[in-house]
Amino acid sequence: MKAKDEVRTRTLRSIRSEILKKEKEGKGAPTDEDVVSAISRLLKQRQDSIEQFEKAGRDDLV
Repeated sequence: MKAKDEVRTRTLRSIRSEILKKEKEGKGAPTDEDVVSAISRLLKQRQDSIEQFEKAGRDDLV
C-alpha cells in the first residue's frame, strides 16, 4: 500500500469491508468458508461489472 498501488488498495479495502460486514451480521468472527464465499462473491460482481462496461463501450470504467 505504500507503493500507492490504488487497485490493490481498493481491492483489499473491499475485502476487509465485506469481512467486517459478515462479523456484524453473524455470530462473531466469520469462518474461513464465509471469507472465501465473500471473496468469491466480490470477484463475480467485479467480473459482471467489467463485462457490462465492455458491452456498453465504457472502457474508462473497465
